[in-house]
Amino acid sequence: MLKKDAGKLEELLKVREQIVRNREQIEKAEGRQRCLSAKVTYSTITVQLSETKDYVPPTSPDYGSRLSRTFWNSVGAMEDAGKAIVTFVVAIAPWSPFIVLGLWLLRRATRRQRAG
Repeated sequence: MLKKDAGKLEELLKVREQIVRNREQIEKAEGRQRCLSAKVTYSTITVQLSETKDYVPPTSPDYGSRLSRTFWNSVGAMEDAGKAIVTFVVAIAPWSPFIVLGLWLLRRATRRQRAG
């Protein structure tokens, strides 16, 4: 009887081992599936496309238009520089009495040193 039951016990242990291995594989696969699902959530891309009707691609400018654009850019830069100078003069205007007084005192002090 022991020999008979021992054979059944061995079979039961083998079946149990196989069930444990299968369960491990299932758990690994489920873990991998959860990981991939989380990555897919972060990798969603939204694309918006729109069509511009009657689109004309830009053409490369010829030499004359480049010269003209360069000239007018230079005029614009000169205008910006003029505005900056005027802004500086307006900003310094309230300080001018102090600057003039300081320069007058400095000149007076240097004259006294030369005379002395």
